[in-house]
Amino acid sequence: MNLPSLQAETYTSASEIIHSAKAIRERLLRPANAYRPPVTFPEPPKPQIKRKPRKEVQHDAHVIDWQAKKEAYDAIEVEARKISCRDYIKQRCDELGVSYAEVTGPSRVRHIVDARQLLMFEIKTQVKPSISFQELGKLFGGRDHTTCLHACMKHGYEGTGGNKSERDDIQKIKALHASGLSQAEIAEQVGCSPSTVRRYTQESRQSAYEAKLAKKRLAARKHYEQARKKARAAG
Repeated sequence: MNLPSLQAETYTSASEIIHSAKAIRERLLRPANAYRPPVTFPEPPKPQIKRKPRKEVQHDAHVIDWQAKKEAYDAIEVEARKISCRDYIKQRCDELGVSYAEVTGPSRVRHIVDARQLLMFEIKTQVKPSISFQELGKLFGGRDHTTCLHACMKHGYEGTGGNKSERDDIQKIKALHASGLSQAEIAEQVGCSPSTVRRYTQESRQSAYEAKLAKKRLAARKHYEQARKKARAAG
């Protein structure tokens, strides 16, 4: 039997023997769960998903009006960040000839009230349209939100949601429906979707049905009361 030839290692000092024995011991006694560098694999190519082109959404007239107003108010918000509401009020008070303490105080003098209402309207429409009426009232001495709403509406404030145009569209839809036009014809004239026309016409039908039902109930109640009176008189 041929055995492999072994060569004995030679050491020149005791420290070399200690280091060699330590390395052999660490190699032989290393635990099975010792750290090993992770094996990296190349990432697979990402699948290319073909997306369908989005269809253009046709909004109703009141939605288009609301979007235009929102874009205008967003542009105002960007400019309004350069100055705070309180600084704007103080600056405008100097221009209007009133003091900041008078505008934010309890005074009800006519020219001070007019200046206060004008500043409320300007803050809501020009400086910070996103401010609520509660926050607007706090800027002017903790006034009620209905006071701020009245002041803004006095100068022509109609809100940011296009409510006026929406009410006009609803009235027009109901008038055309009463004239006998179909839902498709009404949608084409008003500039909205047929589903919008269907929703408002169904509401009008439902309200008419409820009124008719209430009238029948009232007639039945009157008939019952008359029969009861006759029975009492006969008894």
